[in-house]
Formats: sequence, structure tokens, C-alpha cells
Amino acid sequence: MVPTAPQAPRGLDSAVTLRGSLRPPPSKSLVLRTVVCGTLCDEPLTIEGVWGGGDVDAALALLSALGVEHARSGEDLLVRGARRDGRPTWPMARAVDVGESGTLARMATALLALCGDPRRPATVGGRGSLARRRSPALLRALERAGARIDRTRGDGWPLTVHSAPGEADLALEAPESSQEASALLLALAGRERTGILEVHGELPSRPYLEMTCAVLASLGVSIERVRSGSRERFPLAGPPRPPVGPVTIEADASAAAVALAAGCLSGGGVRTEGVGARSLQGDAAVVGHLAAFGCAAGAGDDHLWAEGRPSRGAVCDLAGEPDLAPVLAAVAAGAAAAGHSSRLEGLGTLDGKESPRLEWLVGALRLLGFEVGAGETWLEVAGARSEAKLAAGELDPAGDHRMAFAGALLGLVVPGTRVRDPSCVHKSWPGFWGDLARLADLDR
Repeated sequence: MVPTAPQAPRGLDSAVTLRGSLRPPPSKSLVLRTVVCGTLCDEPLTIEGVWGGGDVDAALALLSALGVEHARSGEDLLVRGARRDGRPTWPMARAVDVGESGTLARMATALLALCGDPRRPATVGGRGSLARRRSPALLRALERAGARIDRTRGDGWPLTVHSAPGEADLALEAPESSQEASALLLALAGRERTGILEVHGELPSRPYLEMTCAVLASLGVSIERVRSGSRERFPLAGPPRPPVGPVTIEADASAAAVALAAGCLSGGGVRTEGVGARSLQGDAAVVGHLAAFGCAAGAGDDHLWAEGRPSRGAVCDLAGEPDLAPVLAAVAAGAAAAGHSSRLEGLGTLDGKESPRLEWLVGALRLLGFEVGAGETWLEVAGARSEAKLAAGELDPAGDHRMAFAGALLGLVVPGTRVRDPSCVHKSWPGFWGDLARLADLDR
């Protein structure tokens, strides 16, 4: 189904049917948030279901850089935070490497600015696609709270953080990412007394903020919400305290979406275990979007499922779950190959991710022969007049794991399409190619 050379271009074979069940890797978003909470606790926190992926590796490296004791046993992680005089005590290193994780970069920056030792500045840096990420609203909020931030790349990383000497409430103006609000809430939770985050303007990708609030609440942090027009206040009181038993990380809904779409585009069906209808993750909404394309799809308490090729076009608003855009762009391509037009909306944050994702999707679809229209926040894929116009191509994901997933799914629509640099999926799903290959029904 895929080439054997580990670095050779890879693709999913459109001649086979993907059918069966799998458990995607654990949600990296939940892992990162829960690990950060563990650094703020004064008692040990046990986290179950921690494995795989460059971002998870970076979270463990952050624990080491902060000097937070931790130990792994299989898929279990024990984090031993420590506190004194109302704030965490971290014998931290002078430099923190967060890999390519924009989420972790924002969280680490906020933690060091609000909970770090004012006498020990630290540099937050990373590699690869992180160099393209920016977070001006977050940095402005931290500086207004009294932190000093020395920049080397404008409003991006690497940067050196000097912790605020005192405590102040926070104001986040014109946020460009929900991660900015999540980072500030997590850092505020490290205080003994009540703190307030006030957000001015609409928050993009709001389900991710809801996830952060749910994680904090599960660890005993009190969070309120007061909304007035375009302003929203979040009074909260920490610090987080571990529950009696371990915290279990559910499977990644973003990864599940890729597997479900692969099943549908191949004409088969897939069930993903470990994430279901009660998920904290907004990307579990993928089943509703697949149903809009005419696929059969649904959710149980601990699983999602989908089957059948897209049989009609759809209009999908992805403002709350932009990580589904690469997946649903491929599904829209499958609908287009059958003569149906589709439109994806709410894509305004895509070009601020690991790569300019909206631009990439437009270019990839056009390369394969689809008629595509796009604006700053939307993408349309026109129904193909003839499949003869479609032609395989080799797609370069530019180091972006989600673009590699999209390219793999497009291979199920346009036979022979391949993805360069297939190993970039390690960021979130190291076993992706093998897991999808095992779903192939080679007898069909």
C-alpha cells in the first residue's frame, strides 16, 4: 500500500478499501494542558495515556527544563510539581526548547512570565515551523502585567522571558488564537489567589478554550465567566490540585477525523476508539460534517464511526474546529470528483499555523486538477466536469503534519498522488502510515 523506503514519497492506495477500527494516539492538546497543570500542583499528578509524537516529547522536555520531577511507566506519566509561598518552585534551566509546538510555546512563555522566578530569565525557543509562528496579543498582555520580554524575531520565538515581579490581572486584546487565552488561564491558575483574565474581541477556535477550562475545572480550579458585549471576563482561583485517581487522556479527535475520512473516501468505513460523543475536543464534530457530505457517520460514548463515499456537496463552517479544514478539503475533493461542489468557511486562522495551510490546500487541489476558489476565510471546490481532468501529483507538506494527512487523503481521490517528507507526521501521529495501511482490505 505504501513504499517501503521510510523517506520516499508515500500515499494511500486508491485501489484498496479501508475498513476496520483503530485507536488514534492520545489527544496532544489534552496532554499538553494536563502536563502544564502538573507543573503548578503541589502534589503528584498521574496522567494515563501519554505516548507518541513530537509535541508530546517536547512537553516532557519542558518538564526537564523547568526542573519538574517526572517519571514514565509505559503510557503513564507521574508529574511532581512543587510550590512555596504561593507560586511554583522550578529550578529551571536558562533555555526551554518546545520543538515545533505553537501551543507549548505560548504556554511556556505565559508560565515563565507569570509564575517563574524574577531573578532567573529563561529563553523559550524551538525549531522548524515554530520560527514562522507569532503571538503579538499574548506578548502584549504579559508585558502589561509587568513581565519583560526580549525579542529576537519580532513577536515570535525565540524570546527571553523575565518574570513579572508581582501579580496583576490580565487583558488580552484582539486575540489571534485561542491558545493565547488558554496559556494565560493556565498561568493564572498557578496563583493561590483569584486572578482575572479579560478578553477584548472574539476568540478564534473557541472549543479549544473550552477544553482548557474543562481541564482546569477537573483539577479543582474555579472558573467563572462574565460576558459584556465584545468583552469577556474569566475570574479564576487556583492552584490546580490532583484528583484522587489518575487523569486519563482520551484519543485525539483530530487524528480520528483523518482515519474516518480515509474510510469514507476509500468507499469503506472506519471506527475510531477512545474518543466519542462526550469528548472535550471540538474536532469530534467531524461526524456531523461527514454526514453533511452524505456519508453515514455517528458517535457512541467512546467511539466515532463513518462509512460510505461522499455523495453530495456541503457547506461547512469550521471556525470552531479549523484543524478539520485539511481533512474536509480532501472530502470536498472526493465530492467534487463525483460532480458536487462544496464550500468550507471559517478558515481565517489557517495561514497562521505551522504552514500557510489555506494557501497550501488551494495549491494542492489545483495541482491535482480541481477547480478551486478561495478568499481569506473560505475555500470552494467545484464539482469536476470530468475525472479525466484530474491527475496525480507529488505534494510537499512543507513539514506540516496536517498537510501530510491531507495529501494522503487526496491520494484516495486521485490515484497515484504521493506525499514528500512523510515522516513529518511524527509531530502528532508517529504510526500514521502503518495504522492506515492495516485498515486496507487487500482482498477487495
